[in-house]
Amino acid sequence: DYPFDVSKACFYELTESENNNLVETSNSLEGNFPGRVFGELDNSGDTDVFKFSFPSETIESNNRVSVIITSNDNNFYPTANLFDRSGTQLATSVDSDFKPVNSLKYFFTYIPDSSAPVFLSISSLSQPGIASYTAEVFVDNDADAMSDIKEISLGMTPKRSDTDSDGIL
Repeated sequence: DYPFDVSKACFYELTESENNNLVETSNSLEGNFPGRVFGELDNSGDTDVFKFSFPSETIESNNRVSVIITSNDNNFYPTANLFDRSGTQLATSVDSDFKPVNSLKYFFTYIPDSSAPVFLSISSLSQPGIASYTAEVFVDNDADAMSDIKEISLGMTPKRSDTDSDGIL
């Protein structure tokens, strides 16, 4: 996750604990950004909530943040949203053409306007049983679902989703 920073090996990681389905009982990653969450939804309608903040020393003004949800469960169709402390849904951007492919199940972007905490809510629209997932939250200025840190390490341009201009993202 951090190929050029020997003091860090990977994103901050948290394994969710149950009874985290409300803002008041959310699992907190506050102050640990970027982050990766390992979770499990027991059934359709189950919800997990995680508390994040975007420290000003980690994220610059107008940086775009991506949230991706991956899972190897083929019958898992999650949805996710960001909310503030009062439960108001925050303005996020979901590509209308997005279709789940392989393990990538859901993806959206958000431009933080402060370092105030936000709450990531992950739910399942349909699943026939328990589904495990991983959610990652990171800076991604070109909204291509790859962290800027990784793009820089691969010699890519983190502000252009089609770095080589071949029409393939």
